[in-house]
This record gives sequence, C-alpha cells and structure tokens, in this order.
Amino acid sequence: MNSTIVKRILISTLPDGTKVAIGVELTSDQMLSAKRELILSAVHQDAATPHAFRHRSSRGTPTEGRSSETTWSFLSSGNSESRTRCFRWESAFNDPAFTTWSPLDWHTTASVDPEELKTALARDSGVSDREKEGLLSAARCHLGILMLYIGVPLNGTLVTAYALNLLPISRWAITLKPADIGDQPAIDHNHYATVSDQYRLRIAVRTFAKLMNTSPVVDLFAGEAVPPSFKTTHEESSDAESTRD
Repeated sequence: MNSTIVKRILISTLPDGTKVAIGVELTSDQMLSAKRELILSAVHQDAATPHAFRHRSSRGTPTEGRSSETTWSFLSSGNSESRTRCFRWESAFNDPAFTTWSPLDWHTTASVDPEELKTALARDSGVSDREKEGLLSAARCHLGILMLYIGVPLNGTLVTAYALNLLPISRWAITLKPADIGDQPAIDHNHYATVSDQYRLRIAVRTFAKLMNTSPVVDLFAGEAVPPSFKTTHEESSDAESTRD
C-alpha cells in the first residue's frame, strides 16, 4: 500500500508475554490485520520514522536498531540517521550538471591541541567517556578546511572558504506533536551546542585565517568580504568573532 499513513500499530501479547504486531490502524480509522509479517516503510524517513519510534517506545519496544532483538530490515534506520546522499540515486538529479559535485579547489584536515580539547570537554555535560577517548586519541582529523569557487559575482573575484568540525558531538533533537500523526516533527539540528564543538570550530576558523595571511597565499587576495557590522577574521580573533553567525 502506497501513500498510506499508519496512525498506530496494533499489538497483541502472547501467553509467554511476547509482544507481537498483528496489524495497523490507518488515519481513516480503518484497521488492517497482518497474516504473517507487518512491514512499515517511509520514503521521507527522517520525518516519518520518529512517529513510529513514539508508538514503539510506548509499547516497551526498542527504538534503536542497535539491539539484536529489534527486527528492522535496515538496522541503521532505527537511529534516525540522515540520508543526505539519497539525491545521488534520485532520477530527478540525473542531469550531468549535478554530477560534478562542488567547485572545490582544495580540502585539508588538521588536529587540535589535545590539552585544550580536554579542557573544553571537561565543560561539556553528558559526553560519554568513549566519545572523549575517541576525540583525544592520537592522529584524529578534527578540522576540515575547504576552498570553494562559490560567491557573488560568479566570475572568480569572490571565493568562499569553509571551516568544519569533522567530529561533532552535539546531538539533534526531535519534538513530536501527539495530536495528529500527519503533523511533521520539529527537528532541532542543535549544531555546535557543546563547548568542545565550538572550540574546534574556532580553531578551524583561526587556522584558515592564519593561512590566508601567510605568503604566498596572502598575495592572492585583496581581503575578506564581511557584512558592515562584522570584523575581518584573523589568527587572534576573539571567541565571539571566530564563531559568528
């Protein structure tokens, strides 16, 4: 059945206490019984999957695909992972113009000072020891710096640089409205919410600023194009200047 919204899953308890799905109730209040298996899928997975999570959790069913008891045909879908690369297989994007990726000139990675990162992590709450150990281990690529030929005007006189935190630990949140199963969830991406994520982003910005002010690169650019209320970025920029919106 396509384009059909399931309001809730019908659950039955066996004599041994095992809970099994026996059917579904649609938004039209119609109930459908399953003869063998009940399989639900959603094309817009990031938006629709949380609704299934809400119902599963209310029944005491695992809501993450990491459990061996969770019978999902695609286990990682149980964790609301974004399918940002699905456009690569979408027929609407078969135009050759979409296959050359970004006008990227170069991309480099770097690490940060482990002691400074440890200090930043100490200020974050809710970060597991495993995450901390992973970030503090040797030879990790914490930062990404990219130079792209994207700007206005599109004649090469203006280029764009990206500073990235490659190992973020900030977590997104999904808020659901219980009234209507058809309502879209509110997704808060919560980018750079932790102190350690903000620290690494600042280091990436300052590292790029240092590069842009070092010969021979400094001779290739006239300066940084910034809005009237902002200051140009440099190696000694304050925390607020380095993480401006």
